[in-house]
Amino acid sequence: MYEYVVWGVPPDGDGDGDERPLYTLAETMEQARRVMRVLEEKHGCTRLRIQVLNPAEPPDFVRAVLARP
Repeated sequence: MYEYVVWGVPPDGDGDGDERPLYTLAETMEQARRVMRVLEEKHGCTRLRIQVLNPAEPPDFVRAVLARP
C-alpha cells in the first residue's frame, strides 16, 4: 500500500514560495490527482506535485540528498 502526498505552494504562502504538504489522505493516485486539480482550480495553489511513498520500504536519504544540486 502506498501513500500519496500532494505538495504545493498555497495561495497565502507568506510570500516565501516554499512548497508544503497540502494533502496527505489520498489513498490512490487518481484520488491525489483529483485533489490536486481542486487545490489548483478552486484554491489557487501552485507548483503542485504528488509524492508517492511506500511505507514498507525504508527511505533512501542518501539518494535524496545526492540528487539535489
